[in-house]
Amino acid sequence: MWLPFSLCIGFLFIFVIQWLKELLYLKDGYILWSSTMLADILPFFFLIEAMVINGAYIAKKTHNIDFEDYQVIFHKLKRYRFLMLFVNLIVLYISLTNINVLYPSHLETARWYAPILQTNDYQNITKVKTGFQSAKSFLSQHNKGDFYYFLYLKDGKKIDISMPNAAHEKRYEEHTYLEIEECDAIFMQLGIKKEGSMQHFQDNTLAAEYRNRFKKIVENKTK
Repeated sequence: MWLPFSLCIGFLFIFVIQWLKELLYLKDGYILWSSTMLADILPFFFLIEAMVINGAYIAKKTHNIDFEDYQVIFHKLKRYRFLMLFVNLIVLYISLTNINVLYPSHLETARWYAPILQTNDYQNITKVKTGFQSAKSFLSQHNKGDFYYFLYLKDGKKIDISMPNAAHEKRYEEHTYLEIEECDAIFMQLGIKKEGSMQHFQDNTLAAEYRNRFKKIVENKTK
């Protein structure tokens, strides 16, 4: 039961972080919201902590030698409890304060170094880049053939909305990626430059419904 229980505790932390972000940053009428890659990855720190603490508890109660390493790690963490508390607070803060929220008329962003939402009109988008990943890329969280959709702003920000954390539940009850299609239509109506490529489309392994939607998005250009 060690692994299932640890996963439940860890994912509970991740769920709470998601819920807090929605509570703090989302207003009614948004189309979608996404996190930065850093904010998506860091919450798994709490999952690792849950595995260590649970493993140490099992080692203490059952004297199971398979979990002794977790007990050793736990005792080391306990020795530096104030440092670990500080690290946990930093991880929580960064996880909460990296978000992009898209509305029909504008974009709002927050970052760990600027946690208050900043509003950008869509006219501040210099270009859109979309297509299919040519190779696995850890830095962009994409595998080969995965659909990507990037926004480039005048202030230098690059925003990835390829894998939104959530779409507005009242706007989209059944399908996914429709929210990206809606955003794309808005950008094209505004005449924003788009770079779209169908290369590696054949490497995308999702259902035909989604592949057709990706194709439509990539081939939709400024009128």
